Amino acid sequence: MARPRPQRVAIVGPGAIGSVCAAILQRWSLHDVSLCGRRAHSDATTVVLDGEPPILLSQPVRSDPREPPDSSDFVLLTVKAHQTASAGPWLASLCQQGTMLAVLQNGVESMERAAKLAPAATALPVVVDCRVHSESPRRIVTSTPLRLIAPQGEPAQRLAELFGGYPCVEQVEDFITAQWAKQCWVAVTGLIAITRQTSEHFRVGPAATLAHDLALECVRVARAEGASLDDAFAADIADRLGRLPPGSGSSVLTDRLAHRPLEWDARNGVIQRLGRRHNLPTPVSDVIVPLLISCSQVDGH
Repeated sequence: MARPRPQRVAIVGPGAIGSVCAAILQRWSLHDVSLCGRRAHSDATTVVLDGEPPILLSQPVRSDPREPPDSSDFVLLTVKAHQTASAGPWLASLCQQGTMLAVLQNGVESMERAAKLAPAATALPVVVDCRVHSESPRRIVTSTPLRLIAPQGEPAQRLAELFGGYPCVEQVEDFITAQWAKQCWVAVTGLIAITRQTSEHFRVGPAATLAHDLALECVRVARAEGASLDDAFAADIADRLGRLPPGSGSSVLTDRLAHRPLEWDARNGVIQRLGRRHNLPTPVSDVIVPLLISCSQVDGH
């Protein structure tokens, strides 16, 4: 793929996924990239992409949306779903007519929520698939390549061109199914946060059964929302959870252990909420959603 013309890119939320995107853009493109977050700092972050040589991010993190970089051609929103409102001032200052706002968040409702904060921009929902963890506050490591799944069309093509020689964007015709496949997965990983048990504890026995029952509940809500997922997909999710490398957790467990608020609504609350809309029973969600809310309130203060 030919290198695209340089563009002004702002990444709102320079956490794990935001830093991975910044590292790819720094190595494989010619764009002017700005990092926008809650706290300004100039400490460089190191990103290791799936065994590649480390990339040292060269940009400082800006924290004041009243002093933004120039209006952006592209904005990548990589904050967690429950932090979207706090990113609103950044979106208001960065997104102008013609700006492409790529929403790289969990949740089937995230794009609509973000689009309301940047009405002049063209919003693109993106499903992120990448196993990434922070070895330290300034060192981020991926164990699988970054995949960005977007609905087929001109906006997704522009996103693919943005990443230059790094082929991480996958365009799909049935985006609803792709989005709900990820939604079902992140909902099931909520069990890891509640129990504080890593993946190997969900291989057999009652924990494995619980994971399957929750996945099946999610799949049935997904079908009611138009996704093409069958009941066998629930078994695949439960099996996938148990087959993760021993000690594997999830970002929501990381947040709980760090006493941060949890992304419970976009992951699990939505299953309960949409289940009620479609008159579908969600007995597992009805139990675990209050538990996740309690964990978030206690641990996140």
